[in-house]
Amino acid sequence: MKNFFKVAAGLGVSGFFVWLTLRGKDTHAIWGAIKDVDLRYIGAYLLVLTCIHVARTVRWGILVEPLDPEIGFKRLNAVAAVGFMLLITLPFRLGELARPALLADKKKITISNSMASIVVERVIDGLAMTMLLLVTLLFIQGQSTELARIRYFGWVFFAIFGGGGLFLVFAAWKHDLAVRIVHGLADRISPKLAEKGVALIDSFITGLKTVPSFGKLALYGLLTVVYWGLNGLGLGVLARGFGMPLSLLAMYTTLAVLTVGIMVPAGPGMAGTFQYFTGLGLGLFLPKATMAVVGSAFAQVVWGMQFGQQVLFGLLFMPLGHIKPSQALHATEALAPPLGSEVSPP
Repeated sequence: MKNFFKVAAGLGVSGFFVWLTLRGKDTHAIWGAIKDVDLRYIGAYLLVLTCIHVARTVRWGILVEPLDPEIGFKRLNAVAAVGFMLLITLPFRLGELARPALLADKKKITISNSMASIVVERVIDGLAMTMLLLVTLLFIQGQSTELARIRYFGWVFFAIFGGGGLFLVFAAWKHDLAVRIVHGLADRISPKLAEKGVALIDSFITGLKTVPSFGKLALYGLLTVVYWGLNGLGLGVLARGFGMPLSLLAMYTTLAVLTVGIMVPAGPGMAGTFQYFTGLGLGLFLPKATMAVVGSAFAQVVWGMQFGQQVLFGLLFMPLGHIKPSQALHATEALAPPLGSEVSPP
C-alpha cells in the first residue's frame, strides 16, 4: 500500500507537469518537428551521453576508491549504470539509493560507507548547479515573470543546499550537538524522520573520513567541471539538430534550470518535470512561437534520449557486472535497515 501511494503520488506530479508542458500546444506540430530532426545530431548527442556516463562513473570512483582501492572499473561501471537506470525509472528519485546498496559487500565496503559517497556527491552537485544557475541568471537581461520566478527558486535551492552543506560540516565538528538539534526539531514531526536525519549526518561524516588525498580531490573537481560541461555541451549539440543554435549562456542556463527543477520528486522517468523545466530554461532565450513547437519537441527528445540511454546502459551492464535482476529490483529496500548494516555482495 505504501509503494502504491508513492507511485500514485509520483504519477500525479508527473501528470500535472505533462499538462503544464503541453497545455495549449499543437501536439501534431510538435511530433512533426521531432520527425524532422537532423539525425546526425542525434548520433552526436548519443556520443556525448556516453562520455557523460564515463565521466560520472570515473568521478564517483574517486570517492569510492578509499573504501576499496582494488575496486575495478568494470564493477563500478555496472553498479553506476544500474543505479542510474533505477534513478530515472523509479518515482520520487528512490533509485538514488540503489548505488550504495549494489556496491556494498561484506568485506570492505559497508552500506554506510557507500551511502556516504552519494551524500558527498549530491551536496557538491547541488551547490555547483544552484551556483551555476544564479551566476548565469546575472547575465540575462529583462524582468519577465518567468525570470523572476527562476531567480527566486534558484536562491531557495541554493539556501537549501548551502545551508544543508554547512550544517553537515558543523555536524562533523560537533556531532553530538548536531544530533540533539536534529532530534529536537524532527521528533516533533516524526521519530523515524529524526533517525533518518541522524543516519544522514553519520553517513556524511563517514564520507569525510574517507575523502581521498588533495590531488584526488582536485581531480574530482576537474571531473565535476568536465561532467557538467559535457551536459551543457550536449544540449547545445542536440539543439542544432532542431535548427536552434544556442549560445553558451543559453546552454548552461537551460542545464541549470533543468537540473534544479528535476530535484522536484516526480513519477517514473521524471516524466513531466524534465520536459517542463527544459522548456522553462530554454524559453528564456527563444521566442514563444519557437518554444511552442520546436522548443517543445527538443524537450521531449532530450528526455527520451536520456531515459533510453540510461535504461539501455543499465540493462547492458547488469549481466556484465554479475548483478541479478532481483538484486536491482530490491536494491532500494536494502537501505531499510540501519545504514551501518551490511548487505550481501551483488
